[in-house]
Amino acid sequence: PSPTVKSPDQLPLASSPIPDYGSISGMGRSSKPLSASNSNLSFSFSFGMRKLLAIVALVVFVSVVISSLVTYFITRHPRGFNPETDREDSIPDVVDSNGPSAESLRLPSSLSPLNYNLHMKIYLPGYGALISKNHTLTADAKLIIQMVVLHPTNVIVLNSKDLIFTEDSFGIEKKSQSGELSTSNVGGFKVEKELEKLTVYTDELEVGDTVYLKINYTARILEILGGLYVSSYKDGEGNTKLLAMTQMEPTDARRMVPCFDEPSFKATWDVRVEHPSSTIALSNGMETESIPTQSGWNLTKFKQTPKMSSYLLAIVVGDLSKTETTNQNGVLVRVWARHETKEDTRYALEAGAKVLALYDEYFGTKFPLEKMDMIACPDFSAGAMENWGLVTYRETDLLYNAETYGMLEKQRVATVVAHELAHQWFGNLVTMRWWDDLWLNEGFATLVEYDGTDIISDKNYHMEEEFVRDAQDTAFNVDALPTSQPLSFKIDKSIEVVEAFNSISYQKGGSVLRMIRSVLGPSVFQEGLKIYLTKHAYGNAAAADLWASLQVAADKNKIMGPRNSPLNMHHFASQWTTQMGFPVVIAKRMNGTFVEFSQMRYKSTNATQERLKYRNPEFGFKWDIPLTITRGAGDVPELFWIDRDHPLVLPIPDNEFFVMNIDSYGFYRTHYEGDGWKRIGVVLASDHKRFSTRTRSRLISDAFAMAQIGKVKYGELFDILKEYIKKEEETLPLNIFNSEYTLILGYLASEPTSVNLNTFKRELLRSQYDITDKAKLVASFADDTVFWENYKANTVIKEMCAANDPGCVAEEFKDYQDNFLLICNGTETMASECSKVAAPLRARTYCDGVKYSTPGAYEIIRDLLIREQNQMEGKALMRALTCTTDIAQLKRTLLVSLDPKTSPVRSQDLGTLFGYVSFNQLARPFLFDFIFEQWDKIYDRLKDDNSILSQVVKGCVNMKSMEQIKELVLWRDSRPETKNMHVFSEKIATAYKFIDWNRNYGQEVSEYFIGKK
Repeated sequence: PSPTVKSPDQLPLASSPIPDYGSISGMGRSSKPLSASNSNLSFSFSFGMRKLLAIVALVVFVSVVISSLVTYFITRHPRGFNPETDREDSIPDVVDSNGPSAESLRLPSSLSPLNYNLHMKIYLPGYGALISKNHTLTADAKLIIQMVVLHPTNVIVLNSKDLIFTEDSFGIEKKSQSGELSTSNVGGFKVEKELEKLTVYTDELEVGDTVYLKINYTARILEILGGLYVSSYKDGEGNTKLLAMTQMEPTDARRMVPCFDEPSFKATWDVRVEHPSSTIALSNGMETESIPTQSGWNLTKFKQTPKMSSYLLAIVVGDLSKTETTNQNGVLVRVWARHETKEDTRYALEAGAKVLALYDEYFGTKFPLEKMDMIACPDFSAGAMENWGLVTYRETDLLYNAETYGMLEKQRVATVVAHELAHQWFGNLVTMRWWDDLWLNEGFATLVEYDGTDIISDKNYHMEEEFVRDAQDTAFNVDALPTSQPLSFKIDKSIEVVEAFNSISYQKGGSVLRMIRSVLGPSVFQEGLKIYLTKHAYGNAAAADLWASLQVAADKNKIMGPRNSPLNMHHFASQWTTQMGFPVVIAKRMNGTFVEFSQMRYKSTNATQERLKYRNPEFGFKWDIPLTITRGAGDVPELFWIDRDHPLVLPIPDNEFFVMNIDSYGFYRTHYEGDGWKRIGVVLASDHKRFSTRTRSRLISDAFAMAQIGKVKYGELFDILKEYIKKEEETLPLNIFNSEYTLILGYLASEPTSVNLNTFKRELLRSQYDITDKAKLVASFADDTVFWENYKANTVIKEMCAANDPGCVAEEFKDYQDNFLLICNGTETMASECSKVAAPLRARTYCDGVKYSTPGAYEIIRDLLIREQNQMEGKALMRALTCTTDIAQLKRTLLVSLDPKTSPVRSQDLGTLFGYVSFNQLARPFLFDFIFEQWDKIYDRLKDDNSILSQVVKGCVNMKSMEQIKELVLWRDSRPETKNMHVFSEKIATAYKFIDWNRNYGQEVSEYFIGKK
C-alpha cells in the first residue's frame, strides 16, 4: 500500500521536534464569538497594510520570545542533571515472552490452496433491503476451498479471526489421484483465538489428494479499518450513507474469510456477492452478471481472479458513481466515488489509464485483468491498497479538484496512483514469500512510482529531483538511528509484520534499488526485471531471486563490480539489504597528490545500541560502494568502487577540485576532510550552477549531516552556505536547506536564540521572496507546465511566514480575513464552497488566522469542520484547530477526537491530528502527560490499527530531558500492550539525539547567532 505520507505543505509527522514558530499567548482576546461584524476582531478590517505590518511585527517578536522562555523553563533539565547516566543501553528486542512467536502463527505446509469459491450476503442497512436487527452489519458466507495435499495429515489448519462457526459449518470431500470422489468425516473443529487459527479434524488425507472443504459461517462488518468494515459519509442532502469495503493487508483477510492467510499460499478466487439492490458490488474480477435474488437483493458474480495471495482480495458494496475509459492496451479503467465527488475522479482516471499502459511496456508483461477499478474510500487507514484489479484509496489520495487541492496535493494523487499500479506487477504478479522481504513489494513500488508520475505529468513534476528529498533523505534520517532495521530481516514476533511497513521498506528500499539501477544502467536493470517477472509470474520470490535475475542481465552486458571483477549481484546487493544503516564516504587529501576515500557507518546518535539481532551483521557494517565523482573542469561522472575491506586511493592533485555522489544516486553520505567543505563553499558561492540541482542538494544535506556528528563546525557550515543560498533559484536545493535548517530550529525552539535563527533564515531567503510572484502562483497553481516554478514560490512563501517575516504573516492574515472569514463566517455553507483562499495557501492561512486571532476563531473553524464533507478541506480546517494558543482548546480538541460518537475527526485522521498538535510549541508539555492520562481511550480506539496508533504516539511523545525518558520507559514497560511497540524506542532514540545535540552543539550554534538580528 501507499503510506500516509503528507506533502511538505501539510506538516508531515516527524520524529524530530519541529516547532510551530511564533506561537503567542494571547492577542486581542474577547469572550464574544468572532464574526465579521464584531468590533473585537484582532485586526479591524479597515486597518491599512502599514499598521497591520507594524502590529504583526510586534506581536510576532513578543510571542516568539514568550513562547521560547516559557518552553525553556518548562522543559529544561533539573539542577545537577547528568545526561551521561541512566540511559537505556540499547534498543530492546521484542520482549513479550508470553505472546505467540511469529513461527507459532505460521500455518503448516501439508496443504496448499488451489481455489476459493466464496458466496457472501452482505447485510448493509439503509438501502431498502429487509434486514433484521441481528443481521445488521454482518455477512453470511458459503465457502468452498479446493486444496491439494502435499504431506499426509488429518487436520486442515486455516487462519481465522473472530468469525462465527457452528458444529454444522463444515463438510469435506476429497478426490484421490485416481479421480475417485468420497466424503471425509469431520471430527470437530477448534478455534485458537490467540494464534488466529481454525483447525478442522478429519480422516487421513493422502499426498496428491484434492480436498474440498465447505464452510458456512458468519462474519461481522467491523467498525475498525480492517477486514470487511463499514465506512460512513453524508450525501448531498445531509443523509448518512454506509459503504462496506475491505482492507486485508497484512493479515486481515482472516477477519472476513477463513483462509491460508500467508503471502506464499496463492490461489484463484471465484467471488459472488449478494447485496441490497440499490447498491453496486465490486471485487477483483470483472462482474459477469448482476441478477435479482429476492425483493430488495441482487447477486453479482465476478470473473475468477488470477492466482494471488489472500491479502489482495477485495470487496466493496455501496452507492457509488464512476467515470471510465479504456486505455491504449484495451484495459477498462474505472474510478468510483461518492456521487457528490464524481467529477473529482477525472484526474485519477487519466493518470491511471496512462501509467497502466506505460507499465505494460516497461515490465514486458501485460496487465492480466480486463479491468482496473480504483475507488475513493471515505475511511481508509493507509494511503491506498493495491488489491489486484480493485485498488482502494483515501479520498484525499484519489480525488482532485483545483478549488481545494494545491499543486502538491495534485502531485500526491499522481504518485499514489503510480505507486499502487506498479504493485500490480511487483507485489501482485510476483509476491514476496514472507513479510521479511516486504521491501521487495514496497521498495520497487516506491522506485517505480517516480517514473510513473513523470509519465503522468509529462515530466513537469521533476520526479528525479523529488526522489532525493522525498525518498532518499527520508531514508537517511531514519536509517541513521539505532532503531532502524535491515531491509531483509528475521521476523520473531507478529507485531514486527505490521511494523515492517515503514520508511526502511519503502524509502530505503526504493533508494537502494535506484543505486543498483544506476550501477547496472537503466536498460540492463529493466532487462533483469523482465527476467524476474517472467520467471516468477503468479508465484513468490525472495531477494535472492531478484539478484539472480539481475545477474543474468549483468553478465550478458559485462557489468564490472568491485575489485575489477564482474559484478556479483548477490554479494553486492546483500550488503545493502541484510544489514541496517549506510556508510559515509570520507575524502582525505594525502601529500598534495592523492586522495584517500574510506568509509565509516553513519550514525546520528551513539546514545544507544541497535537491537541485539541486528548488532553483528555478516558484513560488519561495511559496504562495497559505487563511488561517482567529477574532478577538475569535468562534468561527466566517473565510477569507482570502494572495496568493503580497503579504502580507495586516486591521484587527484591538490589544485584539482572534486565532488562525490553525483546526482545523489548512491545511498551513502559524503564528507570532505581538511578544507574540503570550504573549497566546496567557495565554488557554490561563485558558480553554484556548475553542479546539478541534485548534486547541490546532496552537498547541502551531507554538510548538515556532518555537522550533526561533529565532523563540521556549525559556524563553518553557515559560513559556507550563507552566500550561496541567497543566490539559489532552484526548488530542490532550497527545500533541502529549509528541511535541514528547520531541524536546528526545532532543537533550539525553547531558546531565545530561535529569534536570531529565524532572522538569519529570512536574510537568506529575502532575495527569492522579493521576486516571488504570489499572484501568479494563485492564478496558475493547477497548471502542470509551471508546477516547478509554483512549487518554489510556494516553498519560499511558506518558509518566510514560518520564519515570522512580518510582511508575509500580515499578508497571510489579511488573506484569512478577506477571503475566508468575511465570506464563510455566519453562513451555513461548507468552507470548501465559500473559501476564496487559494488552495496551495489554504492550510497555512487558516492556521495563522487562528493563531493570531481572538479565541472565537477556534469555534468558527470547529463548526466549519463539523459540517465539511470535502476531506482535503477538512484537513486544512483540522490543522487550523491545532494552531490555537489556548491550551484548554487544544486539550478539548484531542479529548473530543477520542470519542467516536462525538469526534468530527475520522479514525484515519487521528494520527495526523496529533501530529499537527505536536507542531504547536505550546502544546508539547501537556502532550507528554496526555498520553499517560488518556492512554486507555487512545488504545481502545486504535488498538486494531498499529499505524495510526504509532502516529498518535509520535505526536504525543516529544521528550527533551532524561527525566521524561525515564518516566516513559517505566510506564512503557509496565503495560503489556506498550512494551512491544517499537515506536516508543524510536521516540527514545530521538530524544537522546535531541539531548546530545543540545549538549554538544547547542551553545556553539547559539553563540554563532549572537548579534545576528
